[in-house]
Amino acid sequence: MSYLPRPTSYVEIGLSIPERLVEAATLVLLELGALGTALELEGNRSSSNDPELESTATSADLVELIGYYNQGISITQAEIMAGIRTIMPGENDETISAIGVRIEDRPWRDWASESRDAFGPFWISPGLVIAPPWDLPADPHGDLIILNPGAAFGLGSHPTTSGCLSLMPQSTSEDPPGAALDVGTGTGILAMRAVQCGYQPVVAFDIDPAAVASARENLIHNKMEKDISLFLGESPTALSLQTYSLIFANIFLNPLLEMADEFAERLVDGGHLIVSGLRESDAAELVDTLRDKGFSFKAACHQEGWAALRLQRIRK
Repeated sequence: MSYLPRPTSYVEIGLSIPERLVEAATLVLLELGALGTALELEGNRSSSNDPELESTATSADLVELIGYYNQGISITQAEIMAGIRTIMPGENDETISAIGVRIEDRPWRDWASESRDAFGPFWISPGLVIAPPWDLPADPHGDLIILNPGAAFGLGSHPTTSGCLSLMPQSTSEDPPGAALDVGTGTGILAMRAVQCGYQPVVAFDIDPAAVASARENLIHNKMEKDISLFLGESPTALSLQTYSLIFANIFLNPLLEMADEFAERLVDGGHLIVSGLRESDAAELVDTLRDKGFSFKAACHQEGWAALRLQRIRK
């Protein structure tokens, strides 16, 4: 049996860009083979019930978007800029030309060990604690979700995920939970929280095989593999199964806009839609689109420049 030698370095590509271009630039880096991306951004945490969703962000705010690549990959600045121009055809050429690009070789890091060392139990709220299987609290003082992040997004600590969790609607005996759907489940954390809050049945899916594998492992850790129908696939397959009382969608802005009709069709009257994965500056556009589809805005959670929103399907 032979083993491949561990890499000695990796390639890091950094883009200095306006915040509003993050989503499109992320797609460019991923299409060029990025193993993952990260965003260097400073911001303030706040929460709001203001339907106007005023944002403190401006289009001039610059952030650094970082893509991580395998050792030896050959990508030029010209290729990056060509990809950006292709995916942003309507963008001002002066803005695109001003994007800063750096390409650097970095010494290899043991990402798995670093993630394991950095990830310990943390409390999302007084009633919910997230913990890895290797560091379980003796007494969580509330609900516990065991989470091995693996290669998927959704630790619970990221503002988009914690925002979704904080906006979970409270049910009553007069208005019991129904079915729930988790669009782009990642680690499965939102689907598992829906089970804890009484939603049944719960359906979760992702288009990323690594995410589905990670979620499946987490369902087993939490003894929820029989409570959640998990599969790999596209949204129309999941949304055609039934109607739902709750839909989570922690994904990018453009897919959320594209799925607005499907959300409206598959949510029962009075059902809740919780969405995130978008910048604060994009929240108003999404709310306006969903209002046109028969939703009313209920609440928002703003953290570090990200927004999570809860809307309700208007009863007919």
